[in-house]
Amino acid sequence: MKIKNLIPPIVTLIGLAICLSCKSDNKILNTDPKLPLSTNQQVQLEATQFEIFNVERDADDKLKKTTLKYKEVKYHRGDLLVRQDFYEVNNTLKGFEIITKEKDGGISNYYSVDSILLAIYHLAYIPGTDRIMRKEGFDGQTKELLRIETYEYDESSKEMNSKVIFDAAGTPMRKYEMNLDNNGNEKTVAIMNPDGSAIANESYELIASDDSGRWTERWGKVNGEVKTFQRRIFSKLNK
Repeated sequence: MKIKNLIPPIVTLIGLAICLSCKSDNKILNTDPKLPLSTNQQVQLEATQFEIFNVERDADDKLKKTTLKYKEVKYHRGDLLVRQDFYEVNNTLKGFEIITKEKDGGISNYYSVDSILLAIYHLAYIPGTDRIMRKEGFDGQTKELLRIETYEYDESSKEMNSKVIFDAAGTPMRKYEMNLDNNGNEKTVAIMNPDGSAIANESYELIASDDSGRWTERWGKVNGEVKTFQRRIFSKLNK
């Protein structure tokens, strides 16, 4: 598949190529705002464009997608996420995140479209993998700790099946639990308060998948009612 409307991310990605040079000894100490240097270490990236659209019913009571609600593009090298681009609802670039990893630790710096550092994330990976198990978020200017997130994964698909968000003091604020199908696609997401009480329940009706069984189009339902049309487009990028 080819990615559509992917003008800023690919150009910027090449110009701001990813490096893996944080000397951390598994502890992330350097939070200086630095854009990555050019490098020839990239072999092949896969870009995943994810879009959410609002929906409405037409005169025949059929669902159809309407305006863009959310858009991001993720760049992976193998299983390792190395960059994310975020968009406004008018499809213009809003900001971008550069992720660096060494051993089982990493740093993710989130920049505005004009390269102002907005947020810093300290990352801890499951040992020997490219799956993040803990993320600490700091203000990009004051370096103040803002929140902590922890993640768990399904053993067979290696896809995330649980996320918990804590405040800076370590108090749980929200929990997400994902029920996955045999291909690692989300079937449902339960959003809960710390005491386990429900905030919302999201479910997904798959419309299309690729040859690997990854979903490419689906309806998003909240408490059983269709709210969004969601789409993913996968593309290989050679450097």
